[in-house]
Amino acid sequence: MIERVPDPTLIRRPGQKETRSGGRIALNRGGTVAYYSQLNSHVAFVRDFNFKGVFFYSKVRPELNAEIEIAFMVPDSADYKRFVGRGMVVRVEDTRSGLIGVAARLSRCEIIPEKPASAQSIPQIWTNAAVR
Repeated sequence: MIERVPDPTLIRRPGQKETRSGGRIALNRGGTVAYYSQLNSHVAFVRDFNFKGVFFYSKVRPELNAEIEIAFMVPDSADYKRFVGRGMVVRVEDTRSGLIGVAARLSRCEIIPEKPASAQSIPQIWTNAAVR
């Protein structure tokens, strides 16, 4: 079952494949997602993203139009940076694996430099791991 919020900017003919407004970067990386209607965050497996949208898998089914915040690490040369995006769920899909596929349109994004692990104290690493 696929639930979808109609996109008024997308015009399709019957039988025509859906087109995106821009290319996405395949990532296949774990991260976290928080739904503003809930108090805790959940594991998210990010399949692809760009600065306008993200598609990820989760064990939690969000409501359409739910506001979210998603965070994950992206490679940047030899280092990694934290990508944080905020937006709204626009599509929810069931998968054969039992996970829920979620597409979200992002309204805000930022890339935050991460300190190298060697520069952090042990309590900071534990705190950061609990947040991720």
